[in-house]
Amino acid sequence: SFLIHPPVSDYLLNGADLMLPGCAWKPGKVPPFLAKEKRSVLVAGNGMPFAVGTTLVSQTEALKSGMQGKGLKVLHIVYDQLWDFPASKSVPPGFTPKRIEALSVDN
Repeated sequence: SFLIHPPVSDYLLNGADLMLPGCAWKPGKVPPFLAKEKRSVLVAGNGMPFAVGTTLVSQTEALKSGMQGKGLKVLHIVYDQLWDFPASKSVPPGFTPKRIEALSVDN
């Protein structure tokens, strides 16, 4: 999964792709990934993924760039048109249409 801070979710919920500077991984803790892999996105402190997408670069390329540029093309996110089908669904704790909030500070 791609781990982000709650304010970064605002951009994704408004249609942006995930930029690498928005990732909340601690230095030296960037998990391995390859380009064109499917990955989920979650907010630090809220273990429920709220978006899925395709990686645009590998871990090696991301680190080489200094964690700059786009990292993930978002394909589906909570509250999008796919979310609206079917009409009955439950919303996980911490999820709002404007931001995904942390439920703890463990991450």
